[in-house]
Amino acid sequence: MKRVRWLSLTVLALLLLMSSSAFAFADLPLTQGKNEIEALHKRGIMNGIGKNMFAPNRSLSYAEAVTLFVKAFDLNLDHLKFIKEPKASEIFSHIKDNSWYAQAFLIAYYNGVDLPSDVKPAAAISREEFAHYLYKIVSSKGDYAVIELWHEYADLSEVKQDYQASINNLLNMGIISLDKNKKFYPKKSITRAEAAIMIFSALQFIEKTPPIPPIRDEEISLSVEKMSEKVNKVTLDWGEKPSSGYSIAIDKIEFKDNIATIYYTLTYPDPNKVYLTVITRPTAETYVDAKYQIEIQPSNQVSLPYEKPTKEGNASQGQSSDSKK
Repeated sequence: MKRVRWLSLTVLALLLLMSSSAFAFADLPLTQGKNEIEALHKRGIMNGIGKNMFAPNRSLSYAEAVTLFVKAFDLNLDHLKFIKEPKASEIFSHIKDNSWYAQAFLIAYYNGVDLPSDVKPAAAISREEFAHYLYKIVSSKGDYAVIELWHEYADLSEVKQDYQASINNLLNMGIISLDKNKKFYPKKSITRAEAAIMIFSALQFIEKTPPIPPIRDEEISLSVEKMSEKVNKVTLDWGEKPSSGYSIAIDKIEFKDNIATIYYTLTYPDPNKVYLTVITRPTAETYVDAKYQIEIQPSNQVSLPYEKPTKEGNASQGQSSDSKK
């Protein structure tokens, strides 16, 4: 009997150990976002309230939100040098330098998170504010190619105008979503569970989406050939390139007064593909009314190593070619 009792206690202990490892917090089993919360907890990004409670429905304060941003996205001051040590109290009127969140506010401020100077750390942060600051941080990590769509949703008119673009961009990135009623509830205080879902989605987006390479200083030559009294042929020439992986494309032409501005995109070789090692000369051609003067402008501040997503209804004004010399 003693042996059976000992085995029973051992099994019970193992079951308790397994249940505690399955959920780090006792109040999560029926919570939407429990997987995201657990994942962030394992990565040391989000902690609970007390011994084993998370309080998923509790409103998130500014102090908690800013600290969460700093930890989740590894924000720091390593890229800056100060003549004088910065103090949070010199920037934020309601923050004391010895508070547990003071350093987080300093780091967030110097990483482009535009918090108001009179922010009250203990106050609850709204969903629209949290989303706005979240987008600021995500966009600071790199330029990402996403399809640009404008989202009309049921409570869009309630969103502060300064935050509308940030929320729209997060919707395009798939980082946030609307509920079944097509609402975002911008003025509602964000809960700890909702914040965890947004943070986890943002981290997944950054980790899985390669940023667009930075713009390279490239010289594009422009030539204009008269085809008739009314039409000129315009050619953009990128010069000689060492492989077939380079191309130039005309995206659109804008006409204003007597100037036609031609917007173009440069595409570089994809490092994951194999190209012919031959000298090429990427060019793009279009035709413009002879009455216009021609100017050229890159469409984006970046060059894409893959096909550029086209906007709906934005037809190309020209053709591109890779002609061998």
